[in-house]
Amino acid sequence: KNINFKGKAITVKSENGPGNCIIDCQNQGFGFNFRMGEGINSVLDGFTITNGNVSGRGGAIYCDGSSPKIINCIISGNQAVKYGGGMYNFNNSNPTLINCSFIQNSVGTSSSDSGNGGGICNLVNSSPTLTECIFVENSATYQGAGIYNEESSSPILNKCTFIENSSKNGGGLYSFSNSNPVLTNCIFVDNSAEFGGAIQNASSINLEPSITTLINCTLFRNSAEKMGGAIMNSSGGVSILNNCILWYNNDLDGTSESAQIYNSTGIQNTIVNYSCIQGWTGNIPGIGNIDEDPIFFDVDKDDYRLKSTGWRWDNLRQRWHYDSKTSPCIDSGNPGSLLKDELPAIPDDPTNMWGINLRINMGAYGGTAEASMAPHNWNLLGDLNNDGNVNLKDFAAQIQTWKGTENELPGDLDRNGIVDRADLTMLADDWLEYIKPPYVNITYPPNGEVFDGPDAEVLIEADAGDDNGTIVKVEFFADEIKIGEDNDGSDGWSFNWTEHFLGEYYLTARATDNGGAITTSDHIIIKIIRN
Repeated sequence: KNINFKGKAITVKSENGPGNCIIDCQNQGFGFNFRMGEGINSVLDGFTITNGNVSGRGGAIYCDGSSPKIINCIISGNQAVKYGGGMYNFNNSNPTLINCSFIQNSVGTSSSDSGNGGGICNLVNSSPTLTECIFVENSATYQGAGIYNEESSSPILNKCTFIENSSKNGGGLYSFSNSNPVLTNCIFVDNSAEFGGAIQNASSINLEPSITTLINCTLFRNSAEKMGGAIMNSSGGVSILNNCILWYNNDLDGTSESAQIYNSTGIQNTIVNYSCIQGWTGNIPGIGNIDEDPIFFDVDKDDYRLKSTGWRWDNLRQRWHYDSKTSPCIDSGNPGSLLKDELPAIPDDPTNMWGINLRINMGAYGGTAEASMAPHNWNLLGDLNNDGNVNLKDFAAQIQTWKGTENELPGDLDRNGIVDRADLTMLADDWLEYIKPPYVNITYPPNGEVFDGPDAEVLIEADAGDDNGTIVKVEFFADEIKIGEDNDGSDGWSFNWTEHFLGEYYLTARATDNGGAITTSDHIIIKIIRN
């Protein structure tokens, strides 16, 4: 315990990994101390650090003005009274952490303690970079059971997971005073707090707001006793979400929109684009957001990949598989986002016969090599607002950013960094593809059928469908005069015609899809006679 690197650029590595090399602090101090300007070449690799216990800061690891590299370590069962039960970063400390686990660390000894940062505490311009790190069952008596950030501390997190962390504020992550963390492909599950079950962003008078940016993250089943089951923005705190999924998070309001994201000072504190938000009402600014069951593969086993009738990565069997359903979050992310590591086709299906990758997915696996692929004709690149249509609304959204050169503008369909004529052409192509008309045919009665008497019931049935949309109604005509319609095709498209006279009739059916395209069937001839 109390091991000091003394500023040396050395690697301290266990021979057999963290399960076999344990630093037991025996509740008499911390494990490692970095206070002499250590940098990226000071490496700690493959240790378990446990039973650290300090009255101040940094139960297992203490960094002051130092930025070491810590990889393959388990920080478990450590405690501090004030800050950083597992790790404390202070005064421009920017360590790099890769594949590290923070488990059951705590800060604060009683509810009266202002303990912040059960797993990690970052103070005064300290912005670590974390990749594939896990935070499980850490606790803080006050703020940030997983990670706490204050005074311009803005960590970068990639592919990190937060499970069952709990505190009074910000169960997984808490940021304050111009601290602006960026999270990509992260998962928050079953975290809890009074305010902000997964995340809380806060500020105060005369301080810059804290802005948390979430890109392709999944927040599921987090809870708050009071407000903000998933995210709480308080006192000027801000959250920005892109390509995220927030589902089944709860607070006093249940699973409503405000239970997913709660803003104490108004909707201007949140910007949400291309995300799946349970209870979404559209009150929060943004484009391309949906409120549909994301259809995760197996939440009971913490597998938040998206089901697809195209392709889904089966992590248990380590192979690609398919399902009976397709998640609406597949190919529904920002059309202008780069696909990153999403595969253009899987090795066993190089021609995309059974699935195709068109747009980045929503959720934690979007942009990764394990992103699910949609079946053909599932979505169109030009559907900028994710309403299931490609039409004037999408054109209007694209024109709003015309000639824009920012990264990942929704209208930049070729993803080359500018919205221009080439993107307009791509949208137009999808528009024309989308308005491909539906099909419709009368299947009953057969052509030439004869009915007996003016009181005969003439049941007319039709088969109607659309390869790139849905049928919203089928109308029925006799000699081009409308006689009825069916607006619910769940039991087939049909109409029972009873108000007619004797004679010969030309019957047709006309189908209308959700894009407004119309098709009229070929006619059939029937006769109504008196025997």
